[in-house]
Amino acid sequence: MDIALRDVVDLMLQVQAQVYSVEAADPRHEHECHVEEDTRLSAGTILIPGMIAHTTAVVEHPETVAERIMNFARVVGRG
Repeated sequence: MDIALRDVVDLMLQVQAQVYSVEAADPRHEHECHVEEDTRLSAGTILIPGMIAHTTAVVEHPETVAERIMNFARVVGRG
């Protein structure tokens, strides 16, 4: 079962953690940086978006990975 971040983000944020890691590399989750536009993280919270897929043998181009990082940075800030 592959659950969308939008469906679990409220539950995830109920866990009192300073750091959250989320899937962001595969095509099913790459767009989910936009979930953060509607979700506010507490001050000091760190978001670690997974940028390299481990579910495929395809090696992502470094510019693709950089683009993913920039997409998240635009939404949640550069930290």
